[in-house]
Amino acid sequence: MNVNPLVSVVIPTHNRSHLVVNAINSVLQQTYTNFECIVVDDASKDDTEKVVCSLNNDKIIYIKHRFNKHVSAARNTGIQKSKGELIAFLDDDDVWLPTKLEKQVTYFENVPESIGMLYCWMEFFNDEGKIVRKHNPKLKGNVFRYVLDSIGIGGCSSLIVRREVTENIGGFDEELPRGND
Repeated sequence: MNVNPLVSVVIPTHNRSHLVVNAINSVLQQTYTNFECIVVDDASKDDTEKVVCSLNNDKIIYIKHRFNKHVSAARNTGIQKSKGELIAFLDDDDVWLPTKLEKQVTYFENVPESIGMLYCWMEFFNDEGKIVRKHNPKLKGNVFRYVLDSIGIGGCSSLIVRREVTENIGGFDEELPRGND
């Protein structure tokens, strides 16, 4: 892996202009700065396009589906348009801490090439900003059996993967209405 690899951050969104701006801003505030932020608007009817484009930042790439294809297709569109060696996913209703990418990229630089995906812990907050739940798994190795029917490692927003992994598996299954991550 290159030193200081480009990270492609893929944010799928649909009719959540009031939320996606917070997700995007959490990417723009990362301490690791070699990234592109790909926002895939899955045919929103609200002012998502206006809100995203008003951020006026060269790191943001805005793509809009002409009709709603759902979240897996939106993620796949983002992957297809991405240029990064690493791909990170962020849901439009989630935010990252400022050092998320820095820590995960640094970790990737120090593990064997056979490691294809990393995840991080997650905290869930209520409307008042209080932590209501923490998800702190400690799984290693082949985690497939742990994630098949649960959120064993957390949500998609915790993941960063090598590009080859997405190419080898063919992206997200667009037939799954939920649990696609």
